[in-house]
Amino acid sequence: MVFDENIPPEVDELVPDDEFIDPNRPYEMQLCPPESRSSTHRQMVMGMTVLVTGTVLPFGPLHGFVYRFINMTLSVMVTAVWRLRRWFSRRANFVKDKR
Repeated sequence: MVFDENIPPEVDELVPDDEFIDPNRPYEMQLCPPESRSSTHRQMVMGMTVLVTGTVLPFGPLHGFVYRFINMTLSVMVTAVWRLRRWFSRRANFVKDKR
């Protein structure tokens, strides 16, 4: 089959405009430019990648998912407790300094 340059209109409507698809500027760069990304975002993405790879490879997909889910849940709980403790200690220091 030889490709002719005639594209049906219903197919042409499905393809985004050429300024949206730019190989020099990928889609994620348009949504969240690198200068606006925080180092926390990069660390979180890197941590999740390492966590997924580190659990799926040795334990397999099913057990790896279960271990990863438990690990992520515990991580969120520990982080929440740490942040709440830090917030309450700052509030307590603020109230103590006001007296």
